[in-house]
Amino acid sequence: MNFMPEQRMIKIEAQQTQKEYYNNIIDKLKQHLQISKPVKVQFGSVSDYDGGQTGATYFDVPSKAIMIYINPKSEIIRAICHEMVHAKQIDDGRLFLGEIKGRIVMQWEGEMVDPKYDRNSPWEVEAHIQEKELFDSVTGR
Repeated sequence: MNFMPEQRMIKIEAQQTQKEYYNNIIDKLKQHLQISKPVKVQFGSVSDYDGGQTGATYFDVPSKAIMIYINPKSEIIRAICHEMVHAKQIDDGRLFLGEIKGRIVMQWEGEMVDPKYDRNSPWEVEAHIQEKELFDSVTGR
C-alpha cells in the first residue's frame, strides 16, 4: 500500500534542533497516516531492546496512548518511520500490544499471537515495506 502519491514529500522545516526535527517528523507522519490516538515517543538505551530492534511500539492502556521507544543508536529517522507504521496498525485496531493485568498481550487482526519479536510476522513485514516508503518521503529520496 502506497501512502503517498508519487513526487510528493512530507515537508520538514530546516533550522531546528535535533529534538524539534524528530518531533516535527513524528507530527507530520501522524497527520499523514491519520493516526487519531495520542502518540508519545521516547528515546531509550540500547539495553532496552532485544533481538537488535531499533524501537518498540505498544498501546498504554491506562493513558490510552500509543507509546513508541526509539533506540538512539539506531538510524533514528528510519526507526521512527517503522514504529509509526506500528502506531497506525494499533490506531486502526489491527495490532494490539500492551499489558493487561500484569501480562503482555499481543493480538494481530483479532488473533492472539506470541509477543516475541519476529521479523517475518505479518505486522513486521508490512512495517518494513511501508517504512521504506515513508523514509523516502521524509528524506526526499
